[in-house]
Amino acid sequence: MCGVFGYVGQPTQVVPLVANALRIMEYRGYDSWGIGWDIGSEVSLLKQTGRVPAELQADQVASIAIGHTRWATHGGVTDANAHPHIDTDGRIAVVHNGVIENAEQLKIDYLIHVSFRSETDSEIVPHLIRYHMEHGQSFTESVRTTFLMLEGSSAILAMDCVSNMMVAVTARSPLRLGRRTDGWELASDPLACARSSHEIAVIPDHHLVVLTQSSAQLVDVYAGSEISISWEPTPEELSSSRGDFPHFTIKEIHDQVEVVRDLEDKFNDVGPLAEAIGHHKHIILTGCGSAYYAANLGATWLQDACDAWIDVVPASEVSEHTRNLGTDTLVIALTQSGETADVVDAMQHAIRWGANTATIINTETSTIANMAETVVGIKAGVERSVLATKSFMAMALRIYQTAAWLRGERSVDFSRLANDLDAVLRSEAISRIAYEIARHPSMIVLGKDAGRAVAQEAALKIKEGSYLHAEAFITGELKHGPLALVQSGLPCLVIATSSEELRAARIAAAEVKSRGGYVIGVGEFEQRDCSEVIAVESTTSLASLVHLAAMQKLAYHVAIARGVDPDFPRNLAKSVTVR
Repeated sequence: MCGVFGYVGQPTQVVPLVANALRIMEYRGYDSWGIGWDIGSEVSLLKQTGRVPAELQADQVASIAIGHTRWATHGGVTDANAHPHIDTDGRIAVVHNGVIENAEQLKIDYLIHVSFRSETDSEIVPHLIRYHMEHGQSFTESVRTTFLMLEGSSAILAMDCVSNMMVAVTARSPLRLGRRTDGWELASDPLACARSSHEIAVIPDHHLVVLTQSSAQLVDVYAGSEISISWEPTPEELSSSRGDFPHFTIKEIHDQVEVVRDLEDKFNDVGPLAEAIGHHKHIILTGCGSAYYAANLGATWLQDACDAWIDVVPASEVSEHTRNLGTDTLVIALTQSGETADVVDAMQHAIRWGANTATIINTETSTIANMAETVVGIKAGVERSVLATKSFMAMALRIYQTAAWLRGERSVDFSRLANDLDAVLRSEAISRIAYEIARHPSMIVLGKDAGRAVAQEAALKIKEGSYLHAEAFITGELKHGPLALVQSGLPCLVIATSSEELRAARIAAAEVKSRGGYVIGVGEFEQRDCSEVIAVESTTSLASLVHLAAMQKLAYHVAIARGVDPDFPRNLAKSVTVR
């Protein structure tokens, strides 16, 4: 969730420096933002609700600063609840990503006399640090002691204006350290360090990072021993821009053509995963949101390629009660960020069962990548929009390649898919139909077999991108309840990704149309079947992904027609690192 950033180094104009980093991380949360910097023995603060202003210039020069862009969990969206938070005297400032599950009890036990300025759980951290310093501990030791008191997932950056030090620590919330020519920077996303740091290190859980102008130390929280920092060159692919596109969402939808072509040459990457599947009787595919729907689609390919029993379970529903065969179960987690809290929990459950684990993932240096025994990168590149698009496409293709490997194939030709994607993304009918849909408060989406997963993802994209209520149903279930929703003008997307699906889809389209619904057929429909047709003429086994791209573009244009910025939909964040 929230984006945290810190700078320690040579004196510089810190406000624009931190603000630039926060803008890069805004997809992690954009309810409010804040910046704090050293002005002698106390912190100066600048914070407010909303997104970081496009132009935020200030002349303040400092050698230490922190910043935060917030996704609200505890306390409303107010200036007071924006980070950084400070102790009573303003000497200690803290930014926090995560949830402190025992915050109220810690207030009672240690901070009963403190007058809190905010409603957040995070504000207890600077006061606890100050409490321990007043009881004789150093700043570094106070951060360590405070961290060990917290329950839940947290990444904490704390700065002390007197010692001019910054100490950071994390548990199940990502944190990266960047080495600059003029100092150091810490961020919850390596993107924020990509333009300014020439080396980046992953900060492991339960380790303190201690920064001064001239040094960076990594210390084990429990043992207190210093360990070496593993530096890697900053990857070139971390940089990203919208180019000539108005939003990252539509750019990343179009990026899918190139993603498809790139993955064709990386077929051999799936070999270890296919071999792992072949050694198990039970496979669980899991993920959250779009990754879960990608798993649903992928399962339709896997179940025809192997003898194992395939289950698809939302990560939030994986528990000790989930059906498993222990060592004969392989749990495959699909995830873009590799940091999603529910997916981490699911993997931990799998490990406790004694199951084997694998992941299909975009961020190969993440928590989940480090947990899994088998890792298959989706190679989708940076995905900046909160709406997942190219990551879904790449996850699905990795499962398709895995199924092909299990069938004995050693290559898959994606050229036809790339051409079909390019063609459907040029469709002028999609934007016109989107503007008609945007006039309505709700809609339904129908699909079966592979089309069911496309319908689920289409409904999700429309909901999260435009706030129009969209609900997906299995085509054959229309008469068993959902048909009651149909009234004059109600938009209904009917998706058919194959000739088998098309027969049922035509029947459903006729039923909705006869009751006054506005029916949009997606596939090889005749115009007489529907009110409108979004033509998708792909006949390959990957036709469902062409339908998917059409639905992504439709959702994008519905958002634009409703005046919503699809890169930053309300109440959402790209990486959900809290439960």
